[in-house]
Amino acid sequence: MQTAESPDEIARRFDERAGQYDESAFHRELAEAIVRFAGTGNVRSVLDMATGTGLVLRALPEKGIRKVGVDLSPGMIAVARGHLPEAQLIVGDASIAPELEDASFDLVTCVTALHLLPNPADALRSWRSVLAPDGRVVVGVFRTDDARDVPEVAEAMSHGEQRRPHGTHDELHARVGTEEALRALAAKSGYQVSRVSTWVLPEPLEVCLLAELVPAP
Repeated sequence: MQTAESPDEIARRFDERAGQYDESAFHRELAEAIVRFAGTGNVRSVLDMATGTGLVLRALPEKGIRKVGVDLSPGMIAVARGHLPEAQLIVGDASIAPELEDASFDLVTCVTALHLLPNPADALRSWRSVLAPDGRVVVGVFRTDDARDVPEVAEAMSHGEQRRPHGTHDELHARVGTEEALRALAAKSGYQVSRVSTWVLPEPLEVCLLAELVPAP
């Protein structure tokens, strides 16, 4: 059984990518899709776990929202700081809620990083401590089933596009990569999945699940 990488390995790997990370249309467009999916109408504070270069925080409205990001990679955080001088950006472990005020965030986000956490259920439980009473968690994960039920996927594959394999991380992605897996993870962590959507980047073909989790009553 494959295990998640150590924090030091993850930090080193993403430090190496920090300077080029924003060049990826996939990363930029997924961050924007997450913000659209989450909605910001009543959001006054956002905590982005495994924020990377802060793309989700950068996709939020420029004013009126408190922005906090946490990432293991000092290199990624350095890039984020260059774009988000108003945000609080912390080098730290996304598995653990940072030492901030309890119940202070309307929205916690985590995009394409849940699979890397040693225990995603423990992470979700930890994040709950900083959620406001009506707060939500929104995650984006790589969808690991064939996704042929999604018209955009079927159309792209009919034109010869192939989904990019995730190499050595396949088992880790599978822990969170289907709606069923996310619902099971949410239930185990004291949440319930309130909404799910599939987001597709046609070329190169990438397929992600977006899910909103709310604390279970």
